[in-house]
Amino acid sequence: MLEIAIIADDLTGAADTGIQFRALYGQALLMADNGLAARPPQPTPEVLAVHTMSRALPVGQARARIRLAGERLTLWRPGRVFKKVDSCLRGNIGAETDALMDTLGVPMSFIAPAFPKVGRTTRDDVHLVHGRPVAETEMGCDPATPVTESRLSRVIAAQSHHRVGHVDLKTVVDGEAALVAAVNRLVDEGARHIVFDIVEQSHLAAVAHLALKFFPDALLVGSAGLAEGLCDCRRHRAASRPRKLAAAPGHHLIVLGTASPRARRQVEVLQAARPCALIELDAGRLARTDLVPEEDDLADLAEALANGDVVARIAPPPAETSARTTRRVAGGFGALVAALVARTPPASLFLSGGDTALSVLGRLGARGLRLELEIVPGLVLGTVVGCAFEGLAIGTKPGAFGDDDALLRWRDFWS
Repeated sequence: MLEIAIIADDLTGAADTGIQFRALYGQALLMADNGLAARPPQPTPEVLAVHTMSRALPVGQARARIRLAGERLTLWRPGRVFKKVDSCLRGNIGAETDALMDTLGVPMSFIAPAFPKVGRTTRDDVHLVHGRPVAETEMGCDPATPVTESRLSRVIAAQSHHRVGHVDLKTVVDGEAALVAAVNRLVDEGARHIVFDIVEQSHLAAVAHLALKFFPDALLVGSAGLAEGLCDCRRHRAASRPRKLAAAPGHHLIVLGTASPRARRQVEVLQAARPCALIELDAGRLARTDLVPEEDDLADLAEALANGDVVARIAPPPAETSARTTRRVAGGFGALVAALVARTPPASLFLSGGDTALSVLGRLGARGLRLELEIVPGLVLGTVVGCAFEGLAIGTKPGAFGDDDALLRWRDFWS
């Protein structure tokens, strides 16, 4: 039985949220939204994490894609649906939540994108990243989905047809009686989206508990932090241990399709501790070869991977890059990496950047990933299903996620 389904606007977010439920429910499958058109596999996974790749779409297109995914998902008969959104507020959060509520017939949503474990909190309705208003961080300059507003309720209201209500931190801390009274008051005033101040993980568990006990029809909307909070409410279930995995023969390939400065620092820490070749690829060249990879690039990468671990990343693009060009670059990078994996199979493959990860998996012909375990917060290990590369170990992580040693922790996992 499908116990819980996650609808996420990107691949890495679907992975880091789906893995939270794997320990409770056993098998967890990650796949693209077009996979919902097919019959559910047998046996049906208990956890299904679906990525719609709608974060950077225009609002109308994102709404339509979520509506279609929701309609198809009802045929899978999930016990509960969880809407995963970016913990830095990128994307069409209000519009996608509206669309999913309408499709599922849900009367309200509880929205809490905070993830205190990785430095994302909400206080006085201002969403913070490591203590700074999110619009003042690197997210304000995101090339595809810049965040220009830090007040959570305003971000939601700007894209939604419904009124938004805010629950402050004192009410969250005061406990369930205060929370129930606050939500009922906001609903009476006409709010259908309720946003919450959150500064600790226990606050997310309180929101999840509030939904489960008092408002079971509320759609939970949040990041992996709220997913963990929901799991915290169900710890009475027996935990399912992850499978033991071993690296395949060969060397490890790390692929970075993100321009995040944090990801660059993670590479510096990795290189300082472990030998690995760093190969930067020209974005313009990748955009021109999005169907057939350049043989010179492929040969250079294959030779390097035959001799040791490799980090492949895109050289910094020009300041002004269109969304169409960004997609072509990701397509070219995906074609190149898939051809490399076929020519020189790696011991493991790490993918950062949702567009790049999607492109690589598509080129490999994968139906999806079986989510296995979380190595550090946001860094998820899965194995390929449904193609010739069945069982290939793949790690995913949002580009701006993780401490400076995140890639080193990935590499050392296999030592």
